[in-house]
Amino acid sequence: MRALAASSNEFGFDLYRRLDGAGNRAIAPASIAIALGMTAGGARGQTLTEMRAVLRHTLPEAELHAAWGALVRRSSETRAGFTLATAQRLFVHTSLALEAPFVALTQNNYGAAAERVDFAQFETARALVNQWVATRTRDRITGILPEGSVGSDTRVVLVSAMYLNGRWRRPFAEADTRPETFHTPTQPAQVPMMRMTRDLYFAEIPGGKMLEMPYADGDYVMDVILPNAAGDLPALASRLNTTRLTAWSDELSTRRVNVRLPRFRVDGAILPLRDTLQGPRA
Repeated sequence: MRALAASSNEFGFDLYRRLDGAGNRAIAPASIAIALGMTAGGARGQTLTEMRAVLRHTLPEAELHAAWGALVRRSSETRAGFTLATAQRLFVHTSLALEAPFVALTQNNYGAAAERVDFAQFETARALVNQWVATRTRDRITGILPEGSVGSDTRVVLVSAMYLNGRWRRPFAEADTRPETFHTPTQPAQVPMMRMTRDLYFAEIPGGKMLEMPYADGDYVMDVILPNAAGDLPALASRLNTTRLTAWSDELSTRRVNVRLPRFRVDGAILPLRDTLQGPRA
């Protein structure tokens, strides 16, 4: 599972660099990699070779999907103050025959059942998929398939949804949140800035700083990487890879730090990836 996590991270860093540009982005590389991993389970020949290269898969096919299954199961749990859930499903046109080994692979390893849908009634089918995703994400993602994304010629929709809701182990005090300047890639903005002074894992890294903030019981964390200056973000982001992230994490140690973190909301905007994934590797 460690090798698979490393390849998923590398895929995520590649994807981030391809999507880099002005504005804010929120992506879930693991969820994207799970969906494409299931797709690769039905690929052969040159298509499979290219998908493995893009996804940075290093495990043999005989081991790969079992490893994904272990990771998917590990990524679905509920504890006091913390919920992490993943859910996968195949929505298949009623007239399309699927190979039995592929159906077994997605069901047994990813928990992705194949549900028959009549895409001739494409708006009804689209609503069905959107409702399934909304239910699995506690209504955080309510329109994963926008209008026009499916039609009467659609044969398969492969869905991977991920939901995380967690309390900080050391919550920010509401009374300490107040407007402050936040430097974006284009111009400064006034945002609600959360504040705290705590003993947290912290490290100085080349070109920036790294902070680790634990959720609930501490088994899950959010790592924040900050450049030393607002204009240094592209250079710092270009150096991101699994090896460096591991090395930077190893440098973390408990320090008394003054934390200022902007309060933000992820609005679930659609981010098409077809052209991005079809381009040459970075």
